[in-house]
Amino acid sequence: MKEKWKALMGDHKSLRISILLSLFFFLFYQISLNHLRFGLYDAKWSILPNAAKLWNRPVAPFLWEPIAVVQFPAIQWFLSPLNVLMGLTIAFLFLINLQLYFVLKRNPKLCRFDEKAKNPLLRILPAFLTGLACCAPAFLIPLASIAGSSIVFFVKARIFFIPLTFLFLGYGIIRGLQKMIAK
Repeated sequence: MKEKWKALMGDHKSLRISILLSLFFFLFYQISLNHLRFGLYDAKWSILPNAAKLWNRPVAPFLWEPIAVVQFPAIQWFLSPLNVLMGLTIAFLFLINLQLYFVLKRNPKLCRFDEKAKNPLLRILPAFLTGLACCAPAFLIPLASIAGSSIVFFVKARIFFIPLTFLFLGYGIIRGLQKMIAK
């Protein structure tokens, strides 16, 4: 397992790309929750006086009450510890999936890219739906959680999108690690 982790984090160029994309995902997640806003603001910060009671109060499924606000001249960020934790966790799973994608893409035989497929669409569809790192763009799975946060129609669907995001990204990591060959 140590060799797989070393191979996964060894390519610094793809690691920088994965970190940058994961950071963008986290920022988009915060924007979709309407917790991160851009505009003209004064530099200040404040914490609600009853923050200890509100920090774990749900507003909607998988959405918690902000307890603090941090403002910079161009950014306003409403902080909710559980929303930040969830966003960072999904971003981390996203990062690992992207790293697996880069490692496995460099080794096409691991994903059988070199074989001639009889029906390429049917072959990639299960991988696309489960977020397997070597066969599908892993970033499409967490986008459902962003859509669930920002589109009114999907707010009730967050009950399904967030757990499925964790499930599919976790499954993609497990399957990707199984396909890796220790060097």
